[in-house]
Amino acid sequence: RQQQAHMYQMRLNQLGYDEVAFAHTTFGRLNTERDDVDVTLPWEDLIPPSLMASKSSDAPAESGELGRTNSLGMKIYRRLNIVLEEVSDVSRILLPTAANAKAAANVASSSSDNTTAISALLRKYDIVSLQPMNEPTLQNICEFLSPAVTISSEMTRSSPQS
Repeated sequence: RQQQAHMYQMRLNQLGYDEVAFAHTTFGRLNTERDDVDVTLPWEDLIPPSLMASKSSDAPAESGELGRTNSLGMKIYRRLNIVLEEVSDVSRILLPTAANAKAAANVASSSSDNTTAISALLRKYDIVSLQPMNEPTLQNICEFLSPAVTISSEMTRSSPQS
């Protein structure tokens, strides 16, 4: 992966790109182990030693800044694309943690722990996009939409049908 990431960054830099996002795509419900950004898109694979900026770029999470800058001056981001077909999965992702925690308290404490873990998982990514696969899911996303959420659409398929 390091070699591919290096090749992409070098070529995109030659073409004049200043920013690039490496993406991990998942389907439906998130799994905190399978979809952890430090497993799927670790920084050491995305910015190989040959492109590591000389100054420390390990502070984005602490400073609130998104992404990291490589030695070419390009900003590198880690993106999570979530493909959604079930309306119920939308609320697990988009409802604020506090509301989920209250609802989960009525059900079980393990549910609340899962909500907190999903919220933490999402905060690790620089970009989170949702790809609804049908009309009801799209409508549900729009109801709960957070300004930080990107809705993506695969243009090679026909429009979502209900």
